Amino acid sequence: MNTKFTYVLVITFLLTGLGLSAQAKLGDNPTDVNPNVLLELESSDKGLLIPRLTDAQRDSAFTSNVPEGLLIYNTTADCLQLYSSNSWNCIGGTT
Repeated sequence: MNTKFTYVLVITFLLTGLGLSAQAKLGDNPTDVNPNVLLELESSDKGLLIPRLTDAQRDSAFTSNVPEGLLIYNTTADCLQLYSSNSWNCIGGTT
């Protein structure tokens, strides 16, 4: 195969992918995806399990560049915690 042709082919494939977007759905109706969502989970008999960490595990795992909105279940505080404004905050609980 011609080297120039190979380069043109590779560049074409790379540029073609730039305009694509993707959505993912897991669940009961995987072909019925809401156009406004990036990821959709749907089930009538299953739930979502997020990472479960103690205070020590959380503090060891996330030492810098923690993204705003990161969500975990804190087993020490027994609550969902959201990282916001440089701190972990329980949400939806009394702790």
